[in-house]
Amino acid sequence: MDEIDLNHRYWCFGFDQYYPNGGFADILKSTDSKQEAIKWYEEEKERFDYCEVWDSEAREYVDSDKE
Repeated sequence: MDEIDLNHRYWCFGFDQYYPNGGFADILKSTDSKQEAIKWYEEEKERFDYCEVWDSEAREYVDSDKE
C-alpha cells in the first residue's frame, strides 16, 4: 500500500457504502500527478461503491471524463 502524504495535490478516496472509515481514513493513495490519480481511479472504480479523486489545491473533485 502506498504511503499517504497529505502534502500531495491529489487524494484518492475509495470505500464501500457499508464500510466507510470516514474522512482521511478513506484516502487510499496520494500523488502530485493528475494522470496517476486518474489512472488509479480508472483501475479501482469497479472495486468500491464510491471512488473519487480530490484536488486539494483547486478544492474540487477531479472529473476523469473531462480529461
